[in-house]
Amino acid sequence: MTDRTAETSLDRVVAEEWAAALSTSSGPTAPDEEPTADADFFLAGGNSLQAARLLAGLEARLGARIALRSFMADPRLGTLREECERALRPAPAGDDSDHAHGA
Repeated sequence: MTDRTAETSLDRVVAEEWAAALSTSSGPTAPDEEPTADADFFLAGGNSLQAARLLAGLEARLGARIALRSFMADPRLGTLREECERALRPAPAGDDSDHAHGA
């Protein structure tokens, strides 16, 4: 899988979870209308419960844990995609922060 394929796959999953979380909403965006990177979850009709559902869906499907507080601060689709990408990025080599120091 190329980087572009991975990027497209990530975009697709984020967009699918976004749409699924908003599916119980009757916001101003038509259901078959593709949201842009600047689309705001709350302006599209979402609420905090749906936002939590969105983030839980992304964690289940991708393993990307995004803080609700972070999403609430900037609830745009493009920012959420970037947050997922950051969450999925491997830790830098030599980062042993999970290991106890000085044993």
